[in-house]
Amino acid sequence: MVEGQGGFEASGVEFDDPAEADCFREAVHEALSAITEDQPLIESAINGSESDDWKQAIKEELTQIEKLGTWEFIEAPNNTNIIPCRWVLCCKRDAQGQVSHYKARLVVKGFRQQFGVDYTDTFAPTVRPATLCILLTLGAAKGDDIIIEQADIKNAYLNSWMHDDEVVLMDIPKFYQLFRQLPEEFKKLLKEGKRVVLRLKRPLYGMKQGAHHWYEELKRILQLLGFKVSIADKATFYKVDGNRFLVIATATDNFTIVTNSRPRPKLS
Repeated sequence: MVEGQGGFEASGVEFDDPAEADCFREAVHEALSAITEDQPLIESAINGSESDDWKQAIKEELTQIEKLGTWEFIEAPNNTNIIPCRWVLCCKRDAQGQVSHYKARLVVKGFRQQFGVDYTDTFAPTVRPATLCILLTLGAAKGDDIIIEQADIKNAYLNSWMHDDEVVLMDIPKFYQLFRQLPEEFKKLLKEGKRVVLRLKRPLYGMKQGAHHWYEELKRILQLLGFKVSIADKATFYKVDGNRFLVIATATDNFTIVTNSRPRPKLS
């Protein structure tokens, strides 16, 4: 705490009462400590008291990635840009502040990608605020006649594909061999002092073209289901069948769904 011209200062904020400054500083310290605790580094996570929970979260992420055929092992070519990756860990807490879920996500360090080499197109629209306002106003005006739902797509980027002419190489994730065995042929390459990397067949979070590929795949699937792209908002899709309509406004992996069509009751 520092005494300034206008009073007492804590974390860049001035207070007239030193007790208030101390209280604010403690609150900031506790908040920062909570962030560090809930988002640990991979090294401390797998060696700490909650290592079993974090290891399970990492295993689940690797299982999902590998089940979808996201990458293949190759020997690293010469003079090629190889992108690093990192583990992003996060504790999810419930309303009482208790840990409810341990989340691990493998993220590419996209800032190391080179335009024209590792990516070209990055455009991916998200729903405009004005569009959301119109849809929510419609729901408020029509009341029970309109249903509004929210949806979240798990591992959205993994549901799309890299283009055949895209060659994006990534380092093997840190501590990968703690959870998985390398194929024997690549173990041999490592023993010979050669470098083994992953060629990505699906985009991962952090890649510059990841959102673009996801949007293109989402648009393709929705159009196959009979949806049309809004002329006014490329991130909004709609389908009309007689007096019934269904609108999906997308913001990457978050959907706002508006419809006047209720599900049919199940027959007993």
